[in-house]
Amino acid sequence: MQRFYKKAAAFVLRAVAKHSPELAQSVVDCGALDALVICLEEFDPGVKEAAAWALGYIARHNAGKISYHYFAITDTVISVW
Repeated sequence: MQRFYKKAAAFVLRAVAKHSPELAQSVVDCGALDALVICLEEFDPGVKEAAAWALGYIARHNAGKISYHYFAITDTVISVW
């Protein structure tokens, strides 16, 4: 049952982050990156997909900008620091 909530939450974060750099930054500022990264480890592919899309929109809006959050992707692990 919890996977449905995770998928819905990740979908909402995705929907917010995709519209503008300011909204994507709001998702980051509220601390959602940790939750999205945890969702990438979920067994349910729908949860993983929604989280990956949300992170992708955040990254797209931050492309070419100096940011306080950096992503390192190694194998299936994404580290955020």
